[in-house]
Amino acid sequence: MSSDRDHATKIPNSPDPGELLGTARTTKYQSNHPANDDSLNNQQISLFVPPQISTLPQAEADAINQIREMLVPQFSDPKIKKKKLKMNSPLVSGECIVLSKKKGLAAGHASISVPTSLEALCSFDRENRLEITGKFFISEEKLEDVSPSHFVKYFAFPFPYPFHDREVINSTIYSHVDEDTIVYVQCPTIKNEHQTDSTRGTRVRATIHQYLEMKRVGPNLTRMEYYSLMNMNGNVPKFRWR
Repeated sequence: MSSDRDHATKIPNSPDPGELLGTARTTKYQSNHPANDDSLNNQQISLFVPPQISTLPQAEADAINQIREMLVPQFSDPKIKKKKLKMNSPLVSGECIVLSKKKGLAAGHASISVPTSLEALCSFDRENRLEITGKFFISEEKLEDVSPSHFVKYFAFPFPYPFHDREVINSTIYSHVDEDTIVYVQCPTIKNEHQTDSTRGTRVRATIHQYLEMKRVGPNLTRMEYYSLMNMNGNVPKFRWR
């Protein structure tokens, strides 16, 4: 059986140095696209292009804005077909846009109201993401603490044989927008030192984009809006969408 690496859907190359910060590419999945055998016809997604660093704060702001514009408008567009997800709690609502089941390409959105303060929720989320748990990943390594609000991590997660394990190198960035709003994004790293096409062993490079907005809506109530886009960059095991 041939490996899924041989059938990977490749992400476009990074832009030339002369291109502007914060640009995003859009790929339209037409009938001749390799992922279109089970994707939504003519569905459009924007692919993240890591902004080039003129100054680090500007690049971080560009990354946050780009991820927001990639993900949030898709779920408010009535023309785009969405699938409601069954959630384990009545406090949570979820939906997804399935672009390709076989290729592991999907976007998701979840909303939840959490009975705690904005500061406590952000602290919990931050500590949880910094912790190396080993519960799900087969490899996890912090590559750099860029700043108190930005770190770079490598992690890999297992796929059953004959599929290849996947790996990701992501920047995680927090931004305190105002006294009632904190934003978190995760995206392919914007630090040049960690941008590489080389993978470890036989692993396949996946991409994961996340946008999380935590907003204070009461003295002890915080609203979370979570958006994600995952591209496993090749064939994935069959699974059931809930």
